[in-house]
Amino acid sequence: MNLKDPINNNLDFEKLKNRIRYATEKYFKESVEKYVSDICAFSLSSDDGAMTVVPSINITEHLRKVQKENPGYEDDYEFNLGEWFIDGGSSKEFDTICKSLYTELTNIDLNFEDFKRSLFGCSIQVLQELKAEDFFEKTAETENILILFSVTDTDESIYNQISWIKGLNYKYVTKRYEDWLKSCCE
Repeated sequence: MNLKDPINNNLDFEKLKNRIRYATEKYFKESVEKYVSDICAFSLSSDDGAMTVVPSINITEHLRKVQKENPGYEDDYEFNLGEWFIDGGSSKEFDTICKSLYTELTNIDLNFEDFKRSLFGCSIQVLQELKAEDFFEKTAETENILILFSVTDTDESIYNQISWIKGLNYKYVTKRYEDWLKSCCE
């Protein structure tokens, strides 16, 4: 993903990527302090209006509990951020990022589609880099943490949504996510 700034854009996406990375590392470390090694999933998400970047976590205790209470819907509770333990978590760093996105979106000359694509790309790159460094597993001292990038209320294609998590998870997890996503959209 090239982080070349979209036409008519004032936001430096390389700096934004660094800010997202810093906020992600800080948020995840603080979450590990609270929940020790019980974290089983982490996500960055945005909205279709490209106004937000927010973190979410899920913990094993919560996931097992809701899956047991709702047999047949195990994948919903694993992949749907709205069912996670902490959905749309926030911190001062993420709040600042969201304010800068909102400010940029008020630029009437902004090429919105390029802006949105660049924002999503920044978020995915951060997750890919941290995954490649084993940041999540080393920090939480556990293995197999599900890593997602998601967009709420989106009309993005299933293909795009699946491509966002490729390389962030094992192939069998990506295949399960793909099957779940297709079943949700049919």
